[in-house]
Amino acid sequence: MKNGVLNTHPFKGVRMLKDPCKKYVKEASKKTSIFSKDYWSGAILYIQAAECYRSSGDRENAFKYAMKAADALKKYAGKFGYELVIGDLEKALLIAYNTAKEKDKERLRREVFNIINLRAKHMEMSGNYLGAVDTYKRSIEFAPSGEDALSVLTHAAELLERVIQKKSRLGKDTLVDKLISKLEEIKNLIPQFETAPTKEISKVSEKLQCIATFRYVDIPSEVVKKLENNIKNLPVREVNTTETPEGYEINFIYTSGDPLGKIEFRGGNIIVNLNGNDAMLTLNYFDELRELLANNVGSCRLIGLKIKTTPSISVILKLLDNLQDLAVTRATYGEIAQFINNITNLTSSLSLPGKVKKFIKELDQIAKKAEDELYSDLDLLDADADKIIRITNKITNNLKTLL
Repeated sequence: MKNGVLNTHPFKGVRMLKDPCKKYVKEASKKTSIFSKDYWSGAILYIQAAECYRSSGDRENAFKYAMKAADALKKYAGKFGYELVIGDLEKALLIAYNTAKEKDKERLRREVFNIINLRAKHMEMSGNYLGAVDTYKRSIEFAPSGEDALSVLTHAAELLERVIQKKSRLGKDTLVDKLISKLEEIKNLIPQFETAPTKEISKVSEKLQCIATFRYVDIPSEVVKKLENNIKNLPVREVNTTETPEGYEINFIYTSGDPLGKIEFRGGNIIVNLNGNDAMLTLNYFDELRELLANNVGSCRLIGLKIKTTPSISVILKLLDNLQDLAVTRATYGEIAQFINNITNLTSSLSLPGKVKKFIKELDQIAKKAEDELYSDLDLLDADADKIIRITNKITNNLKTLL
C-alpha cells in the first residue's frame, strides 16, 4: 500500500521468494573452483543441491547438480583413489539416473553398474564378503545386458564357494552358515539370466573411439607400474600389462564390458585408446584417464587427440565443457588446439545456425596460434582464456536450444 492505495500489481513491490537450493550451489562452486580444488566437500554440497531440487520437483536442476557432484568426485578419485568417495559417487549417480531424461538413462545405467561393482570389489578385497556379494547382487538392476548380470552373479557365487571352502578347512566358523545361505540365494538367481545372456536391456548411443597422445618426462617402467595400480582402482574388471618391442602396453576393460581401453608406451609418448559403444560414457572415462595421467606422470602434456564418432550435439557440448575447463586452468595452446580442432571437425558435418559457425571460427583463430612453436607449449594467456570462456558459453547456450 502506498499513499493509502493498495498495490495490486502481481510483482511490483513484492519480494520474490529466494531459491533455497542456490545456497548449496554457490558454496559448491567456491569449493570446486581452481583456487580451492576441494572437490569432495564441493561434491557433497552439489549432492545437497540436487536433493533440494529433486524434492521441489525440479528434475532438470537435480540432474544437473548431481552430475556436477559426480564430476567433482571423479576428479578427487583421479588423485586420491575411489575408496573414500565411492559411496558419495554412487549416491550422486543414482540421483542423476532417477532424474535423467530418457536419452541419458542408458549411459547412466552403465556408469551406475560399473561404480556399484567397483564398490563391491573394494568390499571383497577388504574381507567383507557378505557385503560384497550383496553389493554385486544390487548392481544387476543396472546391468547393461543379461550377459553382464550373469557374469557378476557367477563371480559372486565363485567368491562365496572359495571363502566357504577356506573357512571350512580352518574349523567351525559361524560365518560359514551365513555364507552357504547367501550362496544358495545367488545360485537361485543365475538361471533367469542363463536363458538369454546376450540380450541387451536397452539401446545404447553412438559408438566413439578416442585416441590421445601425451608427451611425458618420467621413467617408463615406474610410470607403467603406477598406472597399472591406479587403473585397477577404476571401475574395471580386467587389467593386463605386457612388454612390447616398442615399450609397454596396458589393456583393460570396464566392468560393463564397455568401453575397451589400451595404453601404449612408445618412446617418450603415452598413447591412450578408448573404444566404446556409448559415446558420452566413453568421453567421461577419457576425462578420468586424463586426470589420472596428470596426477601420476611427470610433465604429462596432451599433444594429439582424435575423436571418431557420429557427430551429435551432446558430444559437442561435452567437448566444449572440456575446453572451458582447460581455459580456466590455463592449459597450453597446444592442448587447447587439440580440443578446438576436434570440435571443428565434428561440427563441420552438422547443420548449425550461422552464428554458431561464426563462434567456432573465432575459436579456430586461437587454435592456429599453436602452430607457432613459440606458442605451442606456452600456457594460455589471460586474454585468450577469457575469450574462449566467453565463446564456449555462447556456443553452449545456442546448442542447448537444439536439443
